[in-house]
Amino acid sequence: MLVSSPPSSLKRLVRCQANTTAEVTLLEARVRVTGPGSVLDGLAAIRTQLPAWLEPPSWERQPTDLLVRLDDAASGLLSVLRDGVLLLETHDEGAAAAALEWALVDETIRQNATRYLLVHAGAVGLDGQGVILPAQSGGGKSTLVAALIASGGFEYFSDEVAVVGLETRGLLPLAKSIVLRNGSRRALEGIIPELRTRPYQQRFDEVVTYLPAAPQCLPSGPQPVRFVVAPRYVPGGGNSLTPLHPTAALRLIVEQSFNARLLGSRAIRTTAALVREAQCFELQFDEVADAVSRLRACLATAAQ
Repeated sequence: MLVSSPPSSLKRLVRCQANTTAEVTLLEARVRVTGPGSVLDGLAAIRTQLPAWLEPPSWERQPTDLLVRLDDAASGLLSVLRDGVLLLETHDEGAAAAALEWALVDETIRQNATRYLLVHAGAVGLDGQGVILPAQSGGGKSTLVAALIASGGFEYFSDEVAVVGLETRGLLPLAKSIVLRNGSRRALEGIIPELRTRPYQQRFDEVVTYLPAAPQCLPSGPQPVRFVVAPRYVPGGGNSLTPLHPTAALRLIVEQSFNARLLGSRAIRTTAALVREAQCFELQFDEVADAVSRLRACLATAAQ
């Protein structure tokens, strides 16, 4: 099963007549979320809960405040704010929940930017070995990650942000659900039957589908990155899986890193060591099921 049931992954602190306040821990980040209980329930329903083995942050800092404010009771106008800065005005509670989810992921990146290498990549695990899939937007990361998890045996780390320890180079999971645009949803409905009943949701100016990962799909601990696979979705281009030169893999990871410029030489050292320890491939695909089969067979053979 890929999709989790909707029990809350938010730690409720206070509940009053209209508003709920909850505190969320995201690796080393802390965020305080306040808003109507129905909006926070909507947020809980589209989030993936971090596994229990991840320790809460050991350092103290003032949490970032995310607020959903009811500005007009008559019309139901909601404002979503981060530390007082407006992110969204909407009449749709689902859109407000989606804006909160986006802001939580953004805060994860912002508050952890000096503690981990953060790469624009999908991330899964197979038999205790981490796999990162770095690519630009539109490269098919989320589609491929969703299909890999649904195929069984793979563990879910992220569909968009790979979190790698700077010294350990261990892969850590991110509290983020898989987010599918409409083209990905159509491509996956034959592979993931529950997609047919998942609601569409407005997220800023696009319509998406959220797939929270079920607890049994989450990893039981950090995993060493043993494979770098660069996916590239090419409609009508066929499927192929070929070796990728380590230099090209290093360049791609640095280019797709959210914080390589901030980390400087630490990012280069971590990435160079990661690439030395990993096997690197390029996956071009236009048919998802065949891409999953090719990648699974390749990883199993390479791991022997």
